[in-house]
Amino acid sequence: MSRLALGCMSFGDSTKGAHTWTLDYTQSEKIITKSLDLGINFFDTANVYSLGSSEEIVGACLKKYAKRDDVVIATKVYEKMTASPWGRFRLGAK
Repeated sequence: MSRLALGCMSFGDSTKGAHTWTLDYTQSEKIITKSLDLGINFFDTANVYSLGSSEEIVGACLKKYAKRDDVVIATKVYEKMTASPWGRFRLGAK
């Protein structure tokens, strides 16, 4: 595992979630492939980054450019992704 991790909060669909500044698939793909070329094989993401689209982009790129046994993916599970306040925090209780 590389000593540095690539944080993936900036990857995702800008129409999902609260971050309108996210990078789309094409932009994210360039960063992910450059990271792999430089020996970075540790990726950090979370289910709430752009309502899951960050994880989708990371997964698609790694599937295309890396072998599963050669990368480490750290993800975090925060609250349930919903607009309703009643759905908050239930995911962690399961």
